[in-house]
Amino acid sequence: MIEYIFWTGTLFLEFWKRRQASMQYKWDLLDYVREEQPPRPEYLARLENCTHYRIHPITGLKEPHLPFWTKRVPIFLMSYSIMFFLGFLAIAAVFGVIAYRVSVLAALQVLTKDRPTSTNSTLVATTTATIYENASLVTTVTAACINLLIIIILNM
Repeated sequence: MIEYIFWTGTLFLEFWKRRQASMQYKWDLLDYVREEQPPRPEYLARLENCTHYRIHPITGLKEPHLPFWTKRVPIFLMSYSIMFFLGFLAIAAVFGVIAYRVSVLAALQVLTKDRPTSTNSTLVATTTATIYENASLVTTVTAACINLLIIIILNM
């Protein structure tokens, strides 16, 4: 069992080295030298105004420290509030389409086939009868179009 574990680990490492070498060749990183990047100017500007200091555990030197509450919490609050707002907007759009379907279907069902018209036009009577007979289809198609528009708008 132990031999199997070592054998599997060795094979994994060898295949990983091979995969890494092929990726380096494919991405043209054969002569890549990893250099240490200097700190960003924005970070250095924040450190100039820093009032909190902490002793570094390895070097023992006193260095500026940005606390979690001043550095990360405002970012978290902003991102979570935007996420909750957009989630609420999506749920409101779904309920809006449902309310639209219910109200339009109810309004179209109120129309009657034999609704008297003031202008004795057969076209109006035929259109009214057709809408009454296909109220569910009209509601579904218009709700689907509205749903499509909402999806397109929310994907922007």
